[in-house]
Amino acid sequence: MSRRIEIELTSQRDDGTWTWRAAGAKQPKGSLDGSLLHEGAAVGDVVRADADFTLDGIEIVSVLPPKTRSGRPPAETIELLGGTFEPGVKTHLAPKRGGRDRGDRGRGRDRGGRRDRGERREGGERGERGERGRGREGGDRGRRGGRGEGRERRRPPREEKPRPKRLRPGREHRKAWLAGLPDDHKIVAEQLSRGGLAAVRREIDTQNEKAK
Repeated sequence: MSRRIEIELTSQRDDGTWTWRAAGAKQPKGSLDGSLLHEGAAVGDVVRADADFTLDGIEIVSVLPPKTRSGRPPAETIELLGGTFEPGVKTHLAPKRGGRDRGDRGRGRDRGGRRDRGERREGGERGERGERGRGREGGDRGRRGGRGEGRERRRPPREEKPRPKRLRPGREHRKAWLAGLPDDHKIVAEQLSRGGLAAVRREIDTQNEKAK
């Protein structure tokens, strides 16, 4: 029973056959008879095809021509209409006034006077602030020290949890299974139980080297 898939034509051979692959993927891929394609087929075309999936591979039975725009209305376009030209707005900056320099000078004097007053006040208040700050630092240190000691005393002792016992797999069933095998099978079975197929391959290599 055939199945419809989309394929991409990748190349054309001298004997008239074409190579293809699944559209948008590398696999699956194969070849088809050029007589199944439409006129004007080119490399890179994506077409729909009916394919039979068998054990030997994928066989293309028929290829449908690509879709055309026949019968469809033409694409609609939007026309942009430009507006009338209007001149831009002009701006004129006013000249600078001379009164600003006087105001700046007055402000500078006021700032200088304020700085002097601030320095005088700071000189008188620094001593009082320094003494208050020292008193507060001493009180804060005492409180912090008391809190730290209280926290250390309140900590409960840690209880050590017992470690879980490590379980080891037993070998009783393995030994019983190996004992029931024939002698020629025991070597392979022992290697399988130890390291899997990798151990079996190593044992085969060592046996071959010994045989040489």
